[in-house]
Amino acid sequence: STPLRIPHESVFMRVGISRHNRTNGLTLLLDTVGNRLLKSGQKPATLADAKNLLRGSRDPWRALSSVRSRIAGNDLKAFVHWMPNAMGRSGSVETYRFPRRLEQFRTKNPLQSVSFTQELSWAVAQIMEEAQRLEHFLDLKAAYEHSLCRGASAECFTALDALEQDLGFSFWSIEARIGALQLYEGLEAQKNYLT
Repeated sequence: STPLRIPHESVFMRVGISRHNRTNGLTLLLDTVGNRLLKSGQKPATLADAKNLLRGSRDPWRALSSVRSRIAGNDLKAFVHWMPNAMGRSGSVETYRFPRRLEQFRTKNPLQSVSFTQELSWAVAQIMEEAQRLEHFLDLKAAYEHSLCRGASAECFTALDALEQDLGFSFWSIEARIGALQLYEGLEAQKNYLT
């Protein structure tokens, strides 16, 4: 039997949007934010400025909030690419992007608000950077859903275990595990997971 989902790439192809066009559109959005910063009179931060601000800060969350409001375009893409390597050493910011333990699955020091366009650009840059992980997530999610539809409990839990091992916990993985535990092992197993 074949999986019950349409591969994610073919969804874009069906509406005539190639990977190249998606990347160009996202890059255009990032450049638009840079132009808006210039028009507002606010000088965009360079990549070097952003890196130095984060490296030298005693409060990396506040520094990251400041950088998010001032960096745009290709500098934003490069900064988002650089950030996990630099911040991963201290664990101060990176640990919370892909939590490996449930205790880490919480909001710690939420970032300060920025304009809608800047927030959207930040999200786009993060999505572009994590595209491979997102594709991997979609593959594991599809394996879980396919196993669930076939009633293959062991395969469901294997897919969830692989997802949490490779990518950390997410709202989706916790919800899916609770549902699978309820379906295959009953209410007590679900309660034990939650406590």
